[in-house]
Amino acid sequence: MADGNDILTQLQDCLDLLATQFYASIYYINTHHNPSPLPTDHPTISTSDNAQNSSDPSNTTTQNQEETHQDDSNPNNNNNNNNNNNAQNDPPSPNHNEGADAPDLFASRLDELATDLVQKEQQIEKLIARLPGIGSSAKEQEDRIRVLEAELQEAEEERIKAAGEREDVLARLDEVVRGVRRE
Repeated sequence: MADGNDILTQLQDCLDLLATQFYASIYYINTHHNPSPLPTDHPTISTSDNAQNSSDPSNTTTQNQEETHQDDSNPNNNNNNNNNNNAQNDPPSPNHNEGADAPDLFASRLDELATDLVQKEQQIEKLIARLPGIGSSAKEQEDRIRVLEAELQEAEEERIKAAGEREDVLARLDEVVRGVRRE
């Protein structure tokens, strides 16, 4: 039975490590991938759609943004120079990943991460195959449980008998010790 518990402990440890490896792999992919370009066939909003949306009172932000863009297009506006300076200081776009690895390095590390995940999964499968009862029918498992229960009952009876013998031996030993003291 200790072997079964040991297998369960190993299985739990492997599952914990697999979950950690999944998390670490996703984190690596998220932080080291090269950005992929957006598809060029994605839907865009036309200017006629903007005109229809501007009549909607809930869409005042669109109107405000259009007014702002009109102000920026005015060459006499001093904000135009400020906007160019701000564009140079803006953080990179969300599609840019400064920690990106070279494509060959990224691919080799992905292969390594995938290999590690597959090896851990195979280790888990081997542990599962070693669990008692795997590959046995329900009847065979029930029969095995009955045999083990009978063995446990016999062992308990022997323990009770041994405990009684121990009490008898202790009582005789106590009599012998008392007899020696009297003499």
